[in-house]
Amino acid sequence: MKNKEERSTILAEISNWLKLLGLVVLVAEGVIILAMNLTPAEHPISTWYPVFMLLFLIIIVVGIFMDRFHKRNVESSNLKLELGSRELSIQTGKKLEKQRQDVNQADFIDNKLGFALTRPQMKYWKPPEYLNHKDYLIKTGLIQEEHWQNIVAAAQVMPFGKMLTESETVLFQYGESIKINFTENSTTELIDKHLERLSNFYVSHGEKPLSEEEAKKLREDLFYGQLDLSKMVFSNSFVVQVLDKNLALKSPIEPNLPNLFAAIQRTIFEPLDQLISNKASILWGSTNKIKHIKIEEEEQDITIYRMNRMLENEGNFYQLQIQWSPESKAAISIWEELKKMFETFKLIH
Repeated sequence: MKNKEERSTILAEISNWLKLLGLVVLVAEGVIILAMNLTPAEHPISTWYPVFMLLFLIIIVVGIFMDRFHKRNVESSNLKLELGSRELSIQTGKKLEKQRQDVNQADFIDNKLGFALTRPQMKYWKPPEYLNHKDYLIKTGLIQEEHWQNIVAAAQVMPFGKMLTESETVLFQYGESIKINFTENSTTELIDKHLERLSNFYVSHGEKPLSEEEAKKLREDLFYGQLDLSKMVFSNSFVVQVLDKNLALKSPIEPNLPNLFAAIQRTIFEPLDQLISNKASILWGSTNKIKHIKIEEEEQDITIYRMNRMLENEGNFYQLQIQWSPESKAAISIWEELKKMFETFKLIH
């Protein structure tokens, strides 16, 4: 890997030189052709002109191939995740010296968990909070206290279950959590689209469309069946989840990034908008629009974006997640700081 990075750096430094060289060689080819026409055929040097032209042609071809090879290496090491008008860009192919320089510029460094990033500067960010997996799920409203034992029991037969339930989480949260209460009309954009397609299917087969009562019953079953909750909490936040590979040594499935991603996705009931990856990282994003909910007794809709990255070092897996809503106060400024944390995250071990 180190040799590959060094080759890529060398190619980057000479790429512009190769382009200039190509132009010089083309001019030289023209000069040689002119010289051939002006030199008598019986002159000894006239037999060398074709050799010079072939040599210069080889130089151009080699230079073009080296330049294209370098560009492919650069493109494969950069990942870009887009959700709506929001974009995250990750460089996974930096040299070790450059990564160390980035870490030295970071102002949040956790040597124990092995990462660094640029922390947010806006006024209402809370201090980073360290949580075990149980406390994190309860704090974010994903489970109630009484659900935890069922999760632990299920984890015993789930791939990487022990590694997940004993993971550590660092939470960067902006402001106070927003309490979201569901109503009898609460739904999601995905559920509404499903009901619309189902009703159209009935009509296309000569049957009646879904009645309002049927649609309402299906909507409630789908919505509350997915969530098993009557309320939830939301906060604009950046999360770093650290999973110890030693806790997956006895797993029947090899603990690697693709298998861990697949195992986690089996527990999450939300569709993905985008999924991109290379050998070093997996990035994915989702958009969730929840409709007819109540916040401080006011009925409204809320859109929640989640952007994730999974990466690893020798000892741990890391899952990063941005959770952000454009309907929140100071949404644009919050987004810029979430983006900076995500993009400046670096492993230090």
